[in-house]
Amino acid sequence: MIAGKIKKFLFSGLIALGLSSSAYAHNIHNLPPSIREYIKNLSVHYHFNEGELATLFLQSHFNLDVVRHISHPSEKKPWFKYRSIFLNPQRVAEGVAFWKQHQRELQIAEHRYGVPAQIIIAIIGVETQYGKITGNFSTMDALTTLSFYYPARAQFFRQELTEFLLLTRERKISPLSMRGSYAGALGIPQFMPSSYRKYAVVNSHEAGSNLLNHPGDAILSIANYLNHMGWQAGKPVAETLTARKVPAYLVSTSAQPQYSIKKLRALGISLPGSKESREKAAIIQLAGNPGSANYWLTFANFHSIMRYNPRINYAMAVYQLSEAIKNGYESRRTNRTSIHFASRGKTR
Repeated sequence: MIAGKIKKFLFSGLIALGLSSSAYAHNIHNLPPSIREYIKNLSVHYHFNEGELATLFLQSHFNLDVVRHISHPSEKKPWFKYRSIFLNPQRVAEGVAFWKQHQRELQIAEHRYGVPAQIIIAIIGVETQYGKITGNFSTMDALTTLSFYYPARAQFFRQELTEFLLLTRERKISPLSMRGSYAGALGIPQFMPSSYRKYAVVNSHEAGSNLLNHPGDAILSIANYLNHMGWQAGKPVAETLTARKVPAYLVSTSAQPQYSIKKLRALGISLPGSKESREKAAIIQLAGNPGSANYWLTFANFHSIMRYNPRINYAMAVYQLSEAIKNGYESRRTNRTSIHFASRGKTR
């Protein structure tokens, strides 16, 4: 794995790089003006060496696949197609196995941050299939491409590039060695660099938080992140609605809780259960099979999941996978208990 095995650091000085200061000066003039200006700003605000950064950027490359992927995210697929990627027996079974393997860390996370184990597991399951697929894009290339060659979100990704350079400097890791998603997300939980620096939590080992290959750190860090994003312990996430038709003005495209339960009932919406009348919710519509309507009532916790990825399809995939994993885990425990008591009841 990457962390703990990297012995060559980029920011190790002129001698280690074998380049003179005159070579640095030459390098920086071979870069586009936008990158040169960016380097100067980093030097002023964060005390990076301009020459070292110039050398780094000369070794970074524009990646067209990054732009293609960011322009056509899978979350844009209709719900019934997107759902099938994550809601399948294999992904659920692997989630149950992950729960069994990391019970202690998940219990700590739930106790400390109030986030249920199944939600944490489902996020890891959706993001990286429980740490198996963390991305093979050069993070430096991806963030450079999106910062300087993707105007639609250049400001956001340029800030993430800065956070990435700060992160690698703090961890004494070569930026060129890091690999992740096409958007620059890193490790088991696919944290963007800014989230890594702000919300990463150490589980029990002595080294700094390692989200690249330490599941315990990833579990606690996800819970910490959701807690900071407004997760409400013990509160609902989402519930299905039986309504065949909901007025268009009540259907939210952001899932931002807006209407109280009392208000929705007054507007004639038949709601499940006996929710508190003042609790706010949103109504969303998922793209089911052609011709079908799929309405859901979503709450603040659903919107907290969307702070991880701001798309309704993503948050719903996490929620539904979490419920399937929970059912699988509890069913497994129940079956084991039944077998245990049955075996004790046998006569010899």
